[in-house]
Order: sequence, then C-alpha cells, then structure tokens
Amino acid sequence: DIAQKDIIKRLLPICTYYAQLSSFLQQHQEYESGVVAHALCSSLHDLSKDYLILVAQLEGQHRQGKLTLQRIWYYIQPSLATLTVISKMLRACSPPSHNNKPSDSPLTGGALLNALFICGLELSCDEQTKALIQYIMQRAAAPYLDILAQ
Repeated sequence: DIAQKDIIKRLLPICTYYAQLSSFLQQHQEYESGVVAHALCSSLHDLSKDYLILVAQLEGQHRQGKLTLQRIWYYIQPSLATLTVISKMLRACSPPSHNNKPSDSPLTGGALLNALFICGLELSCDEQTKALIQYIMQRAAAPYLDILAQ
C-alpha cells in the first residue's frame, strides 16, 4: 500500500535521530568530556526520556492490538520535531573535519556553546523550537557561566 509506505518513510528519520542522540550521549556524557558537554548530555538525556516513555506507551498499544501506522504517526510527531532539532544541534556540535576526515577532538567549553548558539540562531523559527533551544542552551551553559562568575 502506497499510503503505508509513505507513513513508514516519514517515521524512519526518528530512528536515525534517536540513534545519533544515543551515540552522542555515550561518547560525551562522561565528566572527562568537560562540564559543558556533561551538562548538554544531561539536558539531552532528560529530553530523551519523553521519547522513551512514548515508545513504551506505543508498545503497550501494540500488545493490545490497538496500534496502527496512522496512530504511530499521530503520536510520534511531537517527538519527531524535538529529535529533529536535537539532531541538527548535534551535527553542529560535531568537530570540524579536516581533509574529509572527522577530527578526533570533540568541541568543548566555549567552542561547544558557540556551535550550539550559532545552530540555535539558524533553527529558531517557531516558539516551540525556540523554547527547546533555549532549554538546551541554558542547561549546557550553566556550568560555564558558573566558572566565569568565580
């Protein structure tokens, strides 16, 4: 069915976005990555909980035989929007590549905040996206601002 294929094509990016988020969290959530990266991962981890709760709820509906592709699409849209923004921010936080090879050293501290800020300026279009970016930026910048205040 063409309609089902279309829905599946629209659903698949959320899998990629969540995999990217999980990979970023695994690589950068350790304190050794720096306090800014640690704070960023903390905020992203909190945001990912909402998605995981949704997946558990959808699994419950599936077990009851009440889940359809249309329902999945309806319920997943807010999480898809959130994970799309997060995915774009994570790509902006990736270290620049040299000669088409990714750099081994991740962005940290002010450079990480700067990359997030620039990405936030480019993404800020609707109020919900602005609020999400502001939440992530505030959480990520808090330890950096604490250090500057001392």
